[in-house]
Amino acid sequence: MKYILYIALVVLLAGCIYRTQVSKEVSVATDVPGQSAEVQGGETAGEYLSIPLSEVSTQLKKFNYDVGGKSIRYLIILGSDGEPRTAIDGCDACGTSRGYSQSGSDLVCNVCGQHFSIDELGKANVIGSGCMPLYLSNTVRDGRVLIKKSDLESQKNRF
Repeated sequence: MKYILYIALVVLLAGCIYRTQVSKEVSVATDVPGQSAEVQGGETAGEYLSIPLSEVSTQLKKFNYDVGGKSIRYLIILGSDGEPRTAIDGCDACGTSRGYSQSGSDLVCNVCGQHFSIDELGKANVIGSGCMPLYLSNTVRDGRVLIKKSDLESQKNRF
């Protein structure tokens, strides 16, 4: 019985070490803590956040939007079709504490390590369940990616 406990302890320790190494390997995203998207002037100034499409690339970018002292993290990246993908940087299953990193053409959950195709953002998780990044809609207009402030504000309780 004593040996079984020792073996179980060694296996548990090895698993923890492996998990830590995997987390370090996938944390390759461009994280921009504290940066907010600029607010576009004109008719959408009060309702939308605006990000110039020319600043969006196939490299993951993260932003924070302050809502009553809470920082709502969201991300933006171009899909293989050149269209911007946006999402809340958290999920229902693993929470919002660590978000996602980029690994090639996938986003990787920094908690559980699951991979999700960047091209599937905004498609497969419209309901907002499971580990996939939470859906955040956007509109492209006049060379800018527009995100409704109210969509971000609705996520306040997650952070």
